[in-house]
Amino acid sequence: MVAAMATGQDRPMVKSAKNSSARMVTNNIDNDCSGGENTARMNSKLVETIARKTSLSKADAGKALNAFVCTIATSLKNGKAVAVSDIGIFYVKHVSVDAPTNQNAKTDKKTKKKVAKFKAGKALADQVKGIDTDDEDDVIDIGMNKGELIDAIAKEVDLTKADIQRTIDVLVKTLTTSLQSNNKFTITGFGTWAIQDKGVRGQKNLRNSARAKGKAVKVITFRAGAVLVKAIG
Repeated sequence: MVAAMATGQDRPMVKSAKNSSARMVTNNIDNDCSGGENTARMNSKLVETIARKTSLSKADAGKALNAFVCTIATSLKNGKAVAVSDIGIFYVKHVSVDAPTNQNAKTDKKTKKKVAKFKAGKALADQVKGIDTDDEDDVIDIGMNKGELIDAIAKEVDLTKADIQRTIDVLVKTLTTSLQSNNKFTITGFGTWAIQDKGVRGQKNLRNSARAKGKAVKVITFRAGAVLVKAIG
């Protein structure tokens, strides 16, 4: 099953936690997001861009960025995905990896590892052009949508919801513009987005999940930064 954005165009296979909301984020984001409070310092140029385009002070732009990163990290730590309708869904996936062993021993044992993932939404894919959003077959439990994300951030910083909305808009626009130019976009500590060629991919048959032969496609990849990695353990 393929996950979709938590918008009016949702596909039915995305699960929405109706009782989940901004309340899942604790009152002290710094304690639940080790290192996230330093996001602004690690992303000074991005903070300057946010401040310039939102008319916020650099201090307030930095607070908004810190809270954006820590609120998403805390939600993922609690096992709930965050859907930002303009770009996509942040979620946690359990993947199989080789079990730890000493260098001289061989083993076929596997263990599960939690990995922070990102599923590009249709809005972002449409802006970037030529992007396939059907690359992940994960069932995603949506715990927080964009409105709830803004509400949660507003509880952590002394900023209006309009200020937070404008901050997210700048992040979305900067990400989109970078990907449109085939450049990476990084929020240090949070993660890096990039365009990756996935070779030839055919159209999926909705009845049996088989794919017919098709043309080469591109996907948007996301590599989690240290804050997200540490948050989800």
